[in-house]
Amino acid sequence: MRRASPGAAAAAPRGFGPLVRVDSLRDDLLAFLTDQGVELGDHDDAEPLFDSGRLDSLALFNLVLWIEERTGVPIDPTAFDLAQEWASVRDIVAFVLARERS
Repeated sequence: MRRASPGAAAAAPRGFGPLVRVDSLRDDLLAFLTDQGVELGDHDDAEPLFDSGRLDSLALFNLVLWIEERTGVPIDPTAFDLAQEWASVRDIVAFVLARERS
């Protein structure tokens, strides 16, 4: 068994990087939404946020700012249907990941 040289950083196990990234982003998003007063409870990540009335206009505005800060990319909320594209926690996570990659 080969040992890493002193001072060398240990490599992350293969196959775990993207999952850890998604979980971290999801946790950050849930914390942000909770801080905004969005009542999440024990919900499924696919549960609608808009249709359920959980995400109001002020929380939505702050979410746009949070995503812009997170990704460093400005968002034009008139360029797409926010209620459809960001319908759930799962959709928001996918949107942020796509923005971070581009």
